[in-house]
Amino acid sequence: MLTLPSEFRFPGIGPRTTFIVGGSVRDLLLGRPALDTDIAVTGDPQVFARQLARRLSGSRVEIGKSALTIHRVVVGSRIFDVSAIHGDGIEEDLHRRDFTVNALAVDAATGEIIDCTGGRRDLQAGIIRMVSPAVFAADPVRLIRAYRMAAGLQFEIDPATRQAITGNARLVRRSAGERTWSELHKILSVPASLKTLEQMQADGLLPAIFPELAPLPHCFQGGHHRWDVFTHSLQAYRHLESMLSDTAAWLPEGFASPLWGPDDIPAPILKLAILLHDVGKPQSRQEDESGNVHFYGHGKKSADIVAGTTSRLKMSKRDSGYIDFIIRSHIRPLHLFIAHGNGRLTGRGKTRFFTRCGPQTPDLLLHCMADILGKGTGDDRNRRFVDFARQLLQAYLAEYLPRRSRRPLLNGRDLMEAFGLPPSPLLGRLLRQVEEARLAGDIRTRAQALKLAENLVEMARQKTGQDPQISGSE
Repeated sequence: MLTLPSEFRFPGIGPRTTFIVGGSVRDLLLGRPALDTDIAVTGDPQVFARQLARRLSGSRVEIGKSALTIHRVVVGSRIFDVSAIHGDGIEEDLHRRDFTVNALAVDAATGEIIDCTGGRRDLQAGIIRMVSPAVFAADPVRLIRAYRMAAGLQFEIDPATRQAITGNARLVRRSAGERTWSELHKILSVPASLKTLEQMQADGLLPAIFPELAPLPHCFQGGHHRWDVFTHSLQAYRHLESMLSDTAAWLPEGFASPLWGPDDIPAPILKLAILLHDVGKPQSRQEDESGNVHFYGHGKKSADIVAGTTSRLKMSKRDSGYIDFIIRSHIRPLHLFIAHGNGRLTGRGKTRFFTRCGPQTPDLLLHCMADILGKGTGDDRNRRFVDFARQLLQAYLAEYLPRRSRRPLLNGRDLMEAFGLPPSPLLGRLLRQVEEARLAGDIRTRAQALKLAENLVEMARQKTGQDPQISGSE
């Protein structure tokens, strides 16, 4: 028997027999909060949902079609999903469910627990076990859900279930992209999800979901890399998760607050980007006459490939665009590092980088630090790059952002009045250059801005051989 909280008891509503089922029961037994409650009824679920919505002052909506319709009642942050019992009784209904820990029911009137598949035993043992080998063909997204539940609950998947997943892995391609992504997102949201991805790879499910990853274990890099491309990607993923779990260890002093706010791109999207960031390397791989391996243009090639991935998963334009930017740009900080080593990196060069990358600057630098550490060679050059990236992050947070928050020193009207310039593309160019100098800390006052603009106007006159006041050209 289970003593149910008041919100799980429904006296006087609907049919004679009402059951709390599935994950709701699992979470109750584990002492976990359950915002979503699954309810199975012997009578008309629509009648029950209507009465429940009326009693709780909630809203009601129907999801799905025909016999699979779910009647959802929303009360604030609480969700009640009401459906009919499938089959001749509650036990047959439970035998149709995915995993034993989800194949549990509680009679809402008596508190009696119905467990006909050994779910309570597996809960106690921390095991994810399929109800039957047929569950994956019935709904292939369950292939991913097994790992999602194992990751979220910190359970292990039993060997027979993993073997069945391997045999059915190809079926995952039948699942709707948005359902696949929903399960993957929950896996990536777990702070330490690398082990889960490694298991999915070993069981053949990861390459079934991402065929783009399949060639990577056979693509060897040499040079500054210890690993093949796939192992490198997992190692970079490991370093990224480590950094995300302890931001104070790598963020500049005084900036140890959470990197992402509620309206920003969350960490799971950055994790997906680093998992896929080198999928273009096999197609970009070249060897020169000395046997050195090169991957010219692999950032663009990888981003182009991943654009198809995010489209297949029906990801939002915002998340897809973010991943595209990170992958397409992940070589940029290395170019800055090389320029820094050659003594050619200026303050304005860093400012242009910050301006182009915008709010994604910390994300890109974090990605690149993990990418470099994931090479696995441990040489001094990698350490120096990480130090350089942290210095860039310090400059972005402590210098660039405060300057960016202040108003520009000049506007277009100031330039027109000071130099007699007509409206023209030159005005925009001058304003960008003056603002770049301000953000770089090269100028701080209006007088300095006007002097710089004067020099730029003179340079434009000499370059074109014409008076900008008359021509308005560059």
